[in-house]
Amino acid sequence: MFGDPVSNPKGWDIHELNELCKKITDGEHGSVNRVETGKMYLMARNVGHFGLNFEEVSYIEKSDHERIYKRCNPESGDLLLVCVGATIGRCCLVPDDVEEFSLARSVALIKPTDSLRPIYLLHHFKNSGFQNKMMSKRNTSAQSGLYLRQIRSLKFILPPIELQERFVERALKIDSEKLMIENSLKKSEELFS
Repeated sequence: MFGDPVSNPKGWDIHELNELCKKITDGEHGSVNRVETGKMYLMARNVGHFGLNFEEVSYIEKSDHERIYKRCNPESGDLLLVCVGATIGRCCLVPDDVEEFSLARSVALIKPTDSLRPIYLLHHFKNSGFQNKMMSKRNTSAQSGLYLRQIRSLKFILPPIELQERFVERALKIDSEKLMIENSLKKSEELFS
């Protein structure tokens, strides 16, 4: 439908990601007090391939959350991108039905403008060619990292919104089928445990 987003054989307009987003930032850089109950504090381990993973969630005090959330406010339809550590590049969208949460430094927040459909943005980021291009920009010092400057400057193809919407319809159907298969596999594995 779009062709390879790196070589761009269809000649779509190319923009830096920063031009197509309202905000690109990351989570808290400082240390925060962890508590038993409070506001969710999500890290790289909570960003799954098919959505947020709430199995190992940390919690922080409400006052820390409010301070962090003023700068980094994940909302429905935003893209979360692991930008530090072994799982750089893993990404998912913030769902509609999740309570407010804060992010650790290991996760970047990408808020698209109306020119980008969130599901198109997600699949563009998951494209293997785009992943390879993105990984080539990461810093590989002591701890591997993709810095905000590098994320903001990523080259991004921008097909017409109508075409993005057609893609979204197809992608939602395929993702739904993938989820059904994944759930079936889990159930069959449970039969042997």
